Amino acid sequence: MGTFSCSCTLLIFIFLLILLLNNNVVVVVVVVVVVVVVVVVVVVVVVVVVVVVVVVVVVVVVVVVVVVVVVVVVVVVVVVVVVVVVVVVVVVVVVVVVVVVVVVVVVVVVVVVVVVVVVVVVVVVVVVVVVVVVVVVVVVVVVVVVVVVVVVVVVVVVVVVVVVVEEDK
Repeated sequence: MGTFSCSCTLLIFIFLLILLLNNNVVVVVVVVVVVVVVVVVVVVVVVVVVVVVVVVVVVVVVVVVVVVVVVVVVVVVVVVVVVVVVVVVVVVVVVVVVVVVVVVVVVVVVVVVVVVVVVVVVVVVVVVVVVVVVVVVVVVVVVVVVVVVVVVVVVVVVVVVVVVVEEDK
């Protein structure tokens, strides 16, 4: 619109110039040609500059958008990979800890059961040995006492018989 109003103003000036220079048509034609050439050159330069600026702006915007998209995609992928790695490491650590705890519990239970069994067996063996020893000692004592009593009784009876027989003679 600015270019159109500029060229209209120039045409009005040319018309006024023609009115003023009515006597010299060649000068008027030269002035008109020069003004038209200047207007055309100005319009072409403005159009070229506008097109170049628009193209440069569009290219810059496209490059910036592409770079931003690439950066965002790279950041998102890196964050996802880091999160996945952290989750996997945490899960593996938790699984290892649970396995270690279960193994420790199993080992402790097995050791406690083995110790209890060994203690019970030892106590039973000791009780059996003590009972056997006590019974054997009691039996030996009873046998010795009985034998001693029998021997004493036999000796007494023999002595009495011998004394009685000697007295009878």
